[in-house]
Parts: sequence; structure tokens; C-alpha cells
Amino acid sequence: MTKAGVDVFCVKKMQEPAVNRDELAKMNIEKLESVLMNDEIILKLFVDTAPSRRKQLAGFYCDAKTEETRKKREVKIIEALKTGNRGMLY
Repeated sequence: MTKAGVDVFCVKKMQEPAVNRDELAKMNIEKLESVLMNDEIILKLFVDTAPSRRKQLAGFYCDAKTEETRKKREVKIIEALKTGNRGMLY
């Protein structure tokens, strides 16, 4: 490895560790809950779902890169919660 490569590796190694998956999932769930707060019924449906499903839905919502995509996914999530659809939403 070249000296430049070694320097980059050493700098990356000293940086703060990334957020672990559990913390990231918790942050994603909180973000989706804040989005769903406008409708109490939908929020209750979301909170009453299994933790694994909440994590899946929150990840689906938060993985969107643009606000337009987040809005589309929000609609899909709300529809899935209303109908009880437990399948993938992609």
C-alpha cells in the first residue's frame, strides 16, 4: 500500500465509530413516528405493530433520498397500516 493509502487508513481508523444499528433503527422509528403524528389512528396502528415491523417500515421510509420519495413511501406505509398488509412495500 502506498503512503497516501496508509495515511487515509489511519485517519479513518481514528474517526468516531458510526452509529450502531440499534441506535439507527431507534432514530428511524422516532422520525417516522413524528411524521405519522398528524393522524392518531395511524400512529396507534404503527405503535401497535411488532417491533420488527416498525423497524422495517421506518427503514423503508428513512432510506429514501429525496423528500418526494419520502412522501410516496409515507402514503404506502399509511395504506399498509390501514389494510394490515404485512408484506414488503418496495
